[in-house]
Amino acid sequence: MGAHTHTAHAEVVGPTTQPAVLELGEDIGAAVIYTTAALEGAEIEIKPQCGQWDGTHSAVRRRVGAPGREDIFAILYFGLRAGTYDLRLRDQARSIEVVGGRVTEETW
Repeated sequence: MGAHTHTAHAEVVGPTTQPAVLELGEDIGAAVIYTTAALEGAEIEIKPQCGQWDGTHSAVRRRVGAPGREDIFAILYFGLRAGTYDLRLRDQARSIEVVGGRVTEETW
């Protein structure tokens, strides 16, 4: 899975303007979760629906918009096998469906 795992709190690096390069395949997809600015730096955990929570997560980052466009706040999970995944942040949870060869886009 493209997200990383650790137990210590990691400080989120500032906004990014770098594009993401993804390898998508028959059963490998990715997910972009859009959030509000209020969640910048928040770490949202992810796991396969049939798996256990193991601390795998990624942080909400500011993505600098093109000239004349607003910045967005999002998480990118990549290298995900097709299937259903659970996401959680504190007491909030939801599920997403990842399709191989595609990028699933959801709003938190």
